[in-house]
Amino acid sequence: LRTLFELWLATGDAKWIEPVKPALAWFAKTKLKDGRWARFYELGTDKPLYCKAGTYELTADDTDLPTHYGFKTDDDYQKDLDKLAAEIAEGREAILRGRADPEIPKKWASRAKGQYQKVQTALKEQDKKGWWLKDGMIDAGLFVKHFAAMTTYVLAAKNGGRDFEELRKAGGK
Repeated sequence: LRTLFELWLATGDAKWIEPVKPALAWFAKTKLKDGRWARFYELGTDKPLYCKAGTYELTADDTDLPTHYGFKTDDDYQKDLDKLAAEIAEGREAILRGRADPEIPKKWASRAKGQYQKVQTALKEQDKKGWWLKDGMIDAGLFVKHFAAMTTYVLAAKNGGRDFEELRKAGGK
């Protein structure tokens, strides 16, 4: 859904955003009483489908699930779905205006200042090899998050020019 949203923002073509609203409605309709979603749903009925532990017999009963496979989501996707719906409601032009790069060095310098703590966190969280790990494994999500902060900082510092240098000398990083 996020990819379709980003394609819509980049192209302005409504074909990318059209399936997102029905998908958001489907997520709202199929959310389980415990706030999660089933991994599988029956086509046409949207009833959750599970397998029984041991036999893997198909069932609609979620009381005897295998523990080694997530038949229900463990993540809280609702906040992401709510954020996406709010962004769509905000409108493409408003989002693009908010994402636009600053036009003056002082605003670039301010952007660099806003990224400074994120860059410090990224550097502290790297292991000795420079990797970002989660549960002992390289984590692509952390890479994207931290690398984005660092590249934004470097670009903002470069475009901030003298304003950035003055800010840095004054201790504003």
